Amino acid sequence: MCDISKKIYDKITTDGLYTYNKTDLYDYIIYLLDKEKRLLDKSNDELSRLLKISPSKVSALRANISVKFMNDSEYESLFIDFLSQISNSKNIKEDETHYIFTIEDKAIRNFIEAKLKKQCDNTADYTLNKEKIKILKSDFITLLQKVSDDDLNTKKLIKQLEAKNSLDKALGVIAELIPAFKKAKNIYEIIENH
Repeated sequence: MCDISKKIYDKITTDGLYTYNKTDLYDYIIYLLDKEKRLLDKSNDELSRLLKISPSKVSALRANISVKFMNDSEYESLFIDFLSQISNSKNIKEDETHYIFTIEDKAIRNFIEAKLKKQCDNTADYTLNKEKIKILKSDFITLLQKVSDDDLNTKKLIKQLEAKNSLDKALGVIAELIPAFKKAKNIYEIIENH
């Protein structure tokens, strides 16, 4: 019996065949395949075409897998993977008070939401697009500090964000004092955000 079929057989005989509905079994198969083929690294659109299901079902699939089948370390690694994707502060969009992220993976959004509530007593702001979230800059830095676990890449990202925030604040103060500098600050922000 191959490794995947053995795991499916073990899961069914351990938990009982009828404790899972058809969707749960499909999700479990995708979870096992992801361990070998990294399927969940694909975008919702790519997975939708590959699996022949709607993007909304892909989003539900990701969330179901994270809740039903991932152990704690696998679940937390979703956030580490997310951080590695934004490891350079230039990959983060922002406005004056928020960092702005587009996150297709509902499991990552759920993780961030839970950690923000626990660590900062706050939640993310959602726009009309449920995949686009805004997090207060101070809350995001606090969140990173609390979940970093001495990860060097996360510490580097924190330092980059703190340095950029300090520079932005200094430029804001100077712009208020010197009106001609305000125009230069606006040009700087346009260049930074594109």
